[in-house]
Amino acid sequence: MEELIELNKKQLRMQKIIALLLALLLLALAAGGMAAAKEIREVSAELTAAVERFGQIDVEGINETLSGTQEMMQSMNEFTDAIDSVTERVRDLDDWLGGMFGR
Repeated sequence: MEELIELNKKQLRMQKIIALLLALLLLALAAGGMAAAKEIREVSAELTAAVERFGQIDVEGINETLSGTQEMMQSMNEFTDAIDSVTERVRDLDDWLGGMFGR
């Protein structure tokens, strides 16, 4: 009978240790969960602010600017083509004059 009582005491002591470790683990998990919840709230607030900033972007203004830039590039291409044409004519005139004066 004494042996059973000793065995029960050892088992009870072991169960207390296990219960204490489980309680500590539960506290650590609760603290980690609260820290994670705080971080999630902060990230959520930052995302909300970013979404608001994206909503304020003037897409129409950007599109108009791009259209104006494309028109300007087209004008520059036409100007470059005209300069190339004039350059070609000057070369032709130079060749003609060179032929006339025996170059």
